[in-house]
Amino acid sequence: MILNSTAIILIVGDDDQSRDALAQGLVEQDYAVKVRAFFSVNIPEILTISPDLIIFDVHRETVEPYRLCDEIRIEEMLKDVPVLFRCAKDDEELMRKAFACGAVDFVRSSHSREEIVIRVGIHLSMSEKLRKLNEFNKAMIGRELRVVELKEEVNRLAKELGRATPYQEIWSHMSREA
Repeated sequence: MILNSTAIILIVGDDDQSRDALAQGLVEQDYAVKVRAFFSVNIPEILTISPDLIIFDVHRETVEPYRLCDEIRIEEMLKDVPVLFRCAKDDEELMRKAFACGAVDFVRSSHSREEIVIRVGIHLSMSEKLRKLNEFNKAMIGRELRVVELKEEVNRLAKELGRATPYQEIWSHMSREA
């Protein structure tokens, strides 16, 4: 799990007081917090900040958070960063838009600061576990490909010695199954 003191949380919002209050609650839990306004943040700046989690604190009707979330999801270096939406309105349509553009959570501003801090911790933990799982999968795929290469080499050597190949042709077998 990412320790609070090493996690960087970016809060992007359109209401200074709300953004700052949320930031204060997370700073009190030893998170490193960066705060930006929607009109002043862009993908290159987010890449520079390199956040572990992003919170969009939305209080006004605007397309900016959804557009920015769409851009985050297609940026290779940011696509796996969890994005939470925190909205002042209790609006089902805003919630649907948030999830449609790639948010992992939607929290209404009426929820307690403690609940938001808990959700942040959960999403950071899940993100770290997913990162480790992806690394493990890449390592396992690499190992499996190496095993296939070795079996092909054994088959090649067996043919050179005039012996039967001990392993079925891997790739031809797989293409027939597809």
